[in-house]
Amino acid sequence: MEAGREGVKAPPPIPRIDPEQPGGLAEGGSAVGGLLLGLGLAVLVLVNNDSSDPFGETMERVATAALACLPGLLCLLAGRRRPPLYLAGGMIGVAIPMLLGSIVGVGFWIPAGLAFVAYGRRSGSVRGRVADPVVALVCFVLALTALAAMFVHQDPACSIRANASECTSDYVTSFEGFVSVAITALTLIMGWTLSRPSDHAL
Repeated sequence: MEAGREGVKAPPPIPRIDPEQPGGLAEGGSAVGGLLLGLGLAVLVLVNNDSSDPFGETMERVATAALACLPGLLCLLAGRRRPPLYLAGGMIGVAIPMLLGSIVGVGFWIPAGLAFVAYGRRSGSVRGRVADPVVALVCFVLALTALAAMFVHQDPACSIRANASECTSDYVTSFEGFVSVAITALTLIMGWTLSRPSDHAL
């Protein structure tokens, strides 16, 4: 009997898969692709500043750049433990052309599609404290609020240049730009907090 017992070997331990390891093409493409597009658009809008009121114009462009980077940042934060952020990044990415009012934003649809694929792969793998659609909807509404903050108040203004003058019925002030950037930052904070897994210690 003793010899028989000694001959029985314990099964090898099952390797533990670290949920924080990087994912595949959909996960990486949605994060890296979205962030690169956002940063590229941010550079374009920030360097193209010819307003007679540089500071006010700059804050509008900073707010626009922050919104452009938001989908990629959400997907970057998602990893494997926060799949609702992929859904949020995809929803905002699809809406980027409308949020920014530019056909250039159509390029964001590619990483947005990858974000939806990543969410489909990751959904259900980690149980969150808040339902995934609720997290995504909160982030989406906050993104819309960040955009609305720039235009909710009508601020007519005129700009006088060397050979011409230009007037607008709604000028984005520095304060409105600051508020929009703050709401965009709040979107990231709320998304990160609400998507926290139920087994997370923090």
